[in-house]
Amino acid sequence: MNIQVITYADIESLEGSQGHFKVKVRKRARSVDPLRCTGCGTCVESCPVIYQPVPA
Repeated sequence: MNIQVITYADIESLEGSQGHFKVKVRKRARSVDPLRCTGCGTCVESCPVIYQPVPA
C-alpha cells in the first residue's frame, strides 16, 4: 500500500477511480516542528490560540 498520513491539511480535490486516486492537498502552516514534537502538551499550555472543535 502507498499511504501517506498528512496532518493539519485540507483536501482540495479528489480524482480517479477505486484504487487509483489523485488527491490535491493544501498543507496549513505549522508552528510546531513535527520531528521535534514529543507530545508532552507544553505548547498547548502556552499557546495564545483557543481551540474550539467544530460540532459534527
